[in-house]
Amino acid sequence: MCSLGDANSCLTPTTLAVYADDGKNGVCMHLVYKNDCAAEVYADTCIGTKDFNGWECWTSSVLPGFTIDVSQCKATGEYFQVATMSSGQLDIDEKKCPAPM
Repeated sequence: MCSLGDANSCLTPTTLAVYADDGKNGVCMHLVYKNDCAAEVYADTCIGTKDFNGWECWTSSVLPGFTIDVSQCKATGEYFQVATMSSGQLDIDEKKCPAPM
């Protein structure tokens, strides 16, 4: 996780699951973060994968009480997230602590 995000402390990870290789999809990783902040949160979430140039990434906005829910198969076990309460700040944080996109 990138420590620069001002919403990291209230975007709570509720699920970090890794599922065994089923012989078709490889190892799968599932991440869920709940927005416990008082405001909308903007986030980049990435999961390392053997496809997509090494990373699959999502940019999300989520209202208070809702979740960011992502999953990826052929996962490497690595993940990254940065979260902020300002969409403009997300771009700034990405430059200082770049998502592996």
